[in-house]
Amino acid sequence: MLKIFLFLVLRDWGYRPVDIHPRRVDGRGIPQKRDKLDLSDLAPSKQRRYINAGYPVGSLGNRGRFLIQGEPGTEIIPELTPHRDDLQLDKPAQSVFIGTSLEQQLHQRNITHLLVTGVTTQCCVLGTYRQASDLGFYALLLEDCCAAFDSIEHEAAIAVLLSENGAVGWVASSEQLIRATSRSSHHTDSQL
Repeated sequence: MLKIFLFLVLRDWGYRPVDIHPRRVDGRGIPQKRDKLDLSDLAPSKQRRYINAGYPVGSLGNRGRFLIQGEPGTEIIPELTPHRDDLQLDKPAQSVFIGTSLEQQLHQRNITHLLVTGVTTQCCVLGTYRQASDLGFYALLLEDCCAAFDSIEHEAAIAVLLSENGAVGWVASSEQLIRATSRSSHHTDSQL
């Protein structure tokens, strides 16, 4: 039986642009980009990049300390409260596979296919997608379920995945996924 896992990759502040629940999803993961309070999981090179960009991890802003677990603004908004069985992870890197137990948990559940969604497309979403693919998972990025702060960056990230005639990655819209799963619901699992 094909098992699919839906990722809702979050960058910060618990924002999810779209929350879809395809009929045949066997699990959902809600990773958030939040570092530990003491920054013990923050790589020096990453801190340097954020400093150079003008917003160091842990700096105080109008929503508390930037990208830090437990700070105001890092919670998931009530309308998107995770389900009881959702896998929730705090991730210290752009890819949710770095510094978490996600890969092992997916293998334990015999999940091989991943739907990747969230923010920001060019950063956390793309990082998670590429690592999932490198680890041997069948990943599909749902382009209309991802967002970036700048549409040019979103489109560039999608273009990277579509390059090399799709050899780099698989991209579809949520409507394409819904149509495909609707058609496949008429078949038995052995026919899929």
